[in-house]
Amino acid sequence: MKKKFIKRIAIVALALITVFSMATCDSDKADNVGKPNDSGKPDDGNKPDDGGIGTPAATITVNTAVKNQYIRGFGGMSNAWTYPALKMEEIDTLFSSEGLGLNIFRIMIYPYMDDLFNGNEEAPADNPDAHKDYYNMVKQAKKHGALILASPWTPPAELKTNGLRSGEGYLIKERWGDYAQHLKDYIKRMADNNAAINYISTQNEPDYSASYDGCQWTGEDMRDFVKQYGRDIAPAGGSIKLMPFECVGFDRLGYYDLIYNDTEAMAATDVIGGHIYGGGIQRQTKAINAGKEVWMTEHNIYSYNSYESDYQWQKVWVFIKEVHDCMVNDFSAYIWWYSKRFYSFIGDGEYGTIEGKPLFRGYAMSHYAKYATGKTRVNANFSMTEGTNSDVFVTAYESDKEITLVLFNKGSTDVGQLNINLPVAVKGASMVITQGGSDTQNDTTANGVKVMAPEVVVLSADGKTGILDLPASSIISVRFTK
Repeated sequence: MKKKFIKRIAIVALALITVFSMATCDSDKADNVGKPNDSGKPDDGNKPDDGGIGTPAATITVNTAVKNQYIRGFGGMSNAWTYPALKMEEIDTLFSSEGLGLNIFRIMIYPYMDDLFNGNEEAPADNPDAHKDYYNMVKQAKKHGALILASPWTPPAELKTNGLRSGEGYLIKERWGDYAQHLKDYIKRMADNNAAINYISTQNEPDYSASYDGCQWTGEDMRDFVKQYGRDIAPAGGSIKLMPFECVGFDRLGYYDLIYNDTEAMAATDVIGGHIYGGGIQRQTKAINAGKEVWMTEHNIYSYNSYESDYQWQKVWVFIKEVHDCMVNDFSAYIWWYSKRFYSFIGDGEYGTIEGKPLFRGYAMSHYAKYATGKTRVNANFSMTEGTNSDVFVTAYESDKEITLVLFNKGSTDVGQLNINLPVAVKGASMVITQGGSDTQNDTTANGVKVMAPEVVVLSADGKTGILDLPASSIISVRFTK
């Protein structure tokens, strides 16, 4: 521990001595950057001077020659039905650059939109007028540049075989045209109320028989509906992009393969969406090869036996590892379930959370939202100088002006000095770190807790290596400016 502490102090001291100014677009204004002195001669006539940095404990090698998927963004779902509604200031917390920086807002298409405003749609008991803010909620998110994905849970009951909103019924085939018009009417309604959407799905979880709002479809019917009505709902090249459906899991080949293997259906498709409740995270190779973005549009990691602790620091790892896995499997977007819940991004007042206050999972998502959105994922490889470490994960991203990384160490052991080797020289570097302090910590403002906190990155003399310290139980994002 003593050697590690001395090494950290040496790095920080070196950075403080040699700090140079730089401009950064990081909303957290994390502009601490250092550069070692490169004026010394080789110390032995053969070995180049390392600037006094020393041998790292671990290295990340970034390879920008390998281009993977474009990252459209990260987001969450608006609360629906009787769950605590989002307030305008909470939408600011979620989507503003000063807040968590999310940029995709998923909303529900209700079967009877008028009922949101006339009081017939059941609302939260403590806020019976909550649904009247439906348009305002969308407009507030759009003020921060959010993309809007609208998903229907059920068509109007009269269009279904069971005559109910619940998910046991199917859409009557003779009413397919009416349902397509229902979706077109929704698009127009939103635009007329200055709350235009960007993406529309034709069905949430068509492969699931729900006791709540829902509708079942066969894979063949979903394919044929998209072929017949997809471009009527969302014309090719228009402002609205079509997502055919969002299955419970991407392993539902009886749905996805029918789309992938049909030329007309793929021509009517803009984006592939789905959930990961069943079958795990699976790369959608056929969709990607066809030039389609793949979005994970809903998941909720809910600890059934210990749900009251889901907002503790120790529960952040199962969440952030899932986001990481989606990234390395070439998903272009990750969208969580309800944005406001005790297990989510901001608290709702249950189980000790404070309504509207950001939670650890929210800050974890913010690392990706602020450092990956709008960039292309490139390859990054982590390795230890000695031994191995299965607790560290990293992804890297590139734009014309930046190279960024999101990495985390979910283990209980400090890694120590970490060198990030870049393929090109950069002009500056900055980083932020999030640490919960202890496994059971649930207060993101407690002493010893860091959330998106700026820390020092040392930049090598040639501008091709960033040096930082990687402590235990931490999430770090690094921004290199070209």
